Amino acid sequence: MLRIIPIILVRADSSRLPGKVYEEIGRGNRIVDLLIEQTTTVSTKINNNFKDVIVERPVIATTSRAIDNRIYKEWNISCNIFRGATLPYDRVRQFSELHPNSFIWRINGDSPVIFTDLVTAGIRALLKSYDYICNGSILGISNIITRTFPYGISLEIISTGFFIQTDSNLMSKDIREHISPAISLNTSLFISLTSKSWFQNRQFSNDIHLTVDTKNDLAFFREMYGAFSSSFSAGFSVDDVINIYEKRRQFNC
Repeated sequence: MLRIIPIILVRADSSRLPGKVYEEIGRGNRIVDLLIEQTTTVSTKINNNFKDVIVERPVIATTSRAIDNRIYKEWNISCNIFRGATLPYDRVRQFSELHPNSFIWRINGDSPVIFTDLVTAGIRALLKSYDYICNGSILGISNIITRTFPYGISLEIISTGFFIQTDSNLMSKDIREHISPAISLNTSLFISLTSKSWFQNRQFSNDIHLTVDTKNDLAFFREMYGAFSSSFSAGFSVDDVINIYEKRRQFNC
C-alpha cells in the first residue's frame, strides 16, 4: 500500500511578488484555496480508482517564522498545517521524520494548476514499480528530471525515506531551497515521467510559464479562472490551460 501525503509548500515572502499567497485569483479564492480544492478532488479520484493507494488530506507546510503566522491563521481550520524550517528541503525533511514509510506529493504554493491526468500517470508508474519501491531501489517519481512539460506543470512524489536518509547540512542552499536539484543528483532512484512516454508522444513548448511569480502571471491566472464556468476542482486538461495561455500571448504581441 502506497501512503501519499500531499504537501503544499507556502511562504508569505517572495522577492518578486511579496504576499502572492494571499492574492485572490477569482470568486474569492486565493492560490492556496485553489490548491486545497484541486488536491482534495484529485486525491478522492485516486483513492476511488486505485485500491493499493491512499492519498491523505493535503497539508500546508510553512515556516515557523512570524511572517508566516497569518498563513496559519488563514488556513488552519480548512487544512492541516505543519510549521518548520525556512528552506523547503529542511522543512520537508522535518515533516518526513514524523511520517516514515510514506510518500510526499510535493506541491508548490505558486503553481495554481494541478492536472488529474498527470497525477494519475504518476501513480500508475509508481505502482508498476512497486517491487522496486519495496526494496528501496526506487524512491519516487518526477516529471522534471527530463523537462518535457511546460514550466509550472510538475509532479514530484518522493519517499520520506529519501529525505530522512540525507543530511541536508551537506547540501548547498540552492538544493535546500528548490528540492528538485536533489532529485537530479540521484536520478537512478527516481522514475522519470515524460510527456512523450505517458501522454501520446506529446511535445509542449518550453517557453510556457505556469507559475505566479509576477503581476502579469497573476493577471493570466485570473483570466484563466474566469474562463471556466465551473470550479477548478471540476477538472480541465493541459490543453485547456495552454490554449488560453497562447491566446493571451498572441493578443499581447
